[in-house]
Amino acid sequence: MDSDEEERIPYSQRKEWSDVIPLPQDDGPDPVVSIAYKDEFRETMDYFRAVYHSDERSARSLDLTSDAIELNPGNYTN
Repeated sequence: MDSDEEERIPYSQRKEWSDVIPLPQDDGPDPVVSIAYKDEFRETMDYFRAVYHSDERSARSLDLTSDAIELNPGNYTN
């Protein structure tokens, strides 16, 4: 485990994110295949969906977007 992983504080425990209600992924009632995401990725994307849904444009949402890209850069390539 590298030092970045050891020092990471979950968004749910960060004071500056206490006003955001995470928005879980909705795969519908009968998903064909459930994907087992790492907790860090799932939580980051839940917060990302929440700020996206609320159309928040702020420094913290930009930082969150950067975290999401770092966790899965394949989501953001052509």
